[in-house]
Amino acid sequence: MTIVVIILIVLAIVLALVGIVGAILPALPGPPLCWASMLIAYFACSPYISSTVLCIMLVLTIIAEILDYIAPIWMAKAGGGSRAAITGSTVGIILGLFFMPIGLIVGPLIGAFAGEMLSTRQTGKAIRIALLSFLSFLLSTGFQLILCLTMSIYTMAAIWHRVW
Repeated sequence: MTIVVIILIVLAIVLALVGIVGAILPALPGPPLCWASMLIAYFACSPYISSTVLCIMLVLTIIAEILDYIAPIWMAKAGGGSRAAITGSTVGIILGLFFMPIGLIVGPLIGAFAGEMLSTRQTGKAIRIALLSFLSFLLSTGFQLILCLTMSIYTMAAIWHRVW
């Protein structure tokens, strides 16, 4: 095994571990990091990860990243939130980017609540819409975590087979 392969394997392991943490912490892009670790393992340990699996994981990574930003808005809309609640959730996501990592968790929640309160002045409905927005955050985080764990398992299995 050459020094380049060893460096690539270490880099793949580091990216996989940071990616798993990134699936939980909004400040780190978990799925792209885990996919990058798989890509490195694909080239460093070639026969152990198929190009089909790599492509499927890329599509799932793109979906996970899109859902991470769209899900709170979509959930507020699906829950019967007014246009103001949807706008509030969107503004909350954008403002939340400046107050990482808590901002990305609380931003859509506060934004949806404030928007619904401004629109309908119904506290119960505003709380429900805000909680649906927060639920979407939990679901997208869960999806990202499962995806990152799956990609990390592929990466570690490829490395395992290459080394032993």
